Amino acid sequence: MGTKELLLLVLGAIIVGAAIVFGINQFHNHGVQSHQSALILQMNTLWGDLLAYKNKPVVLGGGGGSFDGFQPINAGPFKTSKAAKGGARFETEEAVYYVEYFTKDRIRIIASSKIYGNGARTGNVGSSRIVAVFNKNQKLNNKGFRIVGVW
Repeated sequence: MGTKELLLLVLGAIIVGAAIVFGINQFHNHGVQSHQSALILQMNTLWGDLLAYKNKPVVLGGGGGSFDGFQPINAGPFKTSKAAKGGARFETEEAVYYVEYFTKDRIRIIASSKIYGNGARTGNVGSSRIVAVFNKNQKLNNKGFRIVGVW
């Protein structure tokens, strides 16, 4: 083999290697975006359930103007859930959802990934979270869904 052939062979190997690395990165990025979208969808469903619970009278199984005692209805297949005064924790195979009631009109929902993070509520080193705060007008605040941590 001549030097031309060897050069073409090496150049071809470099191009194929670069294409493989690019493909792996694209696949990973798509997986992250898909997971984040699923968590945001789940958070929106939780928010809808929270509003329905708050606006339903106590005699009908609702909160009667309060979020205390909330348990999700349509939010999904939660393995475990724990409601407490001022907040709740719901867990699935992929994430842990924390619902915090600041006032009767303001809520923060945190979705902490167990796939790309450790499922922690706070922003520690291994945390991959999405945070949303809903205000007294029952709308997402101006920061929107904040994606924080290392994904």
